[in-house]
Amino acid sequence: MEDKREYWDIERLQEWDKNPRSITTKDFERLKKQIHELGQYKPILITVDGIVLGGNMRLKAYRDLGVKKIWVSVVKPKDENEMLKYALSDNDRAGYYDADLLSNLIPNYELDWNDYAVDIKVISFYIFPVYHHEKNINCRR
Repeated sequence: MEDKREYWDIERLQEWDKNPRSITTKDFERLKKQIHELGQYKPILITVDGIVLGGNMRLKAYRDLGVKKIWVSVVKPKDENEMLKYALSDNDRAGYYDADLLSNLIPNYELDWNDYAVDIKVISFYIFPVYHHEKNINCRR
């Protein structure tokens, strides 16, 4: 089967100067680790001029990692308003983690959960065993 992915030289791509997203140093290092381990598994969203609307942080990480060719998906927004819509849509976290399903998966997989931005605040009680000193019982945070 023919691979119909479109790849551009990284030098042709530029970060969108109005990109509303940022990243901490810690999260950037985590992102680079994921890319190093998993590779490019989704395209960067760009305009025909090479402006990155979705994937600006990945672009930075690819540059740091020395990646030369980037898998892209080219869109043609009609104006800056639509550019923002693409950027927001690409980064939209519409789904959520089902606490019960995730907590049942965790014991079966050897993952460093610090490597992923999984919103586990609600379910963390079920995931990480911690010795509770006040009541002298085992509990989970």
